[in-house]
Amino acid sequence: MTTVAQLRRAALALPETAEGTRFGMVAFTVRERSFASVTRDDAVQLRLTADDVDALLADVPSAERLTRGATVLGARIPLADVDGQRLNHAELLTLHGVGPKAVRILREALGGG
Repeated sequence: MTTVAQLRRAALALPETAEGTRFGMVAFTVRERSFASVTRDDAVQLRLTADDVDALLADVPSAERLTRGATVLGARIPLADVDGQRLNHAELLTLHGVGPKAVRILREALGGG
């Protein structure tokens, strides 16, 4: 299980990450591009590629695909179902060019080893 505080600590430990709000939700950005946000009902929304969403859905039964029309935007996962390993599996930061060091920092911050 991950809390908003743990997610915040992990996200802000990453290079170039900033915290703000987007549509009334806590959001984390890299170079002004959102990669994760926390909904009012304590779910994390991750911006992912369609392939990464498919892999995440196969591993996390409670995850939901986020779409706009036919376009896959990412996935939504209840924070209660997120752990460091699952969040890393999503490779959310690779999409924003911060690379393997950022993924390692995130894994360590969330206790995923």
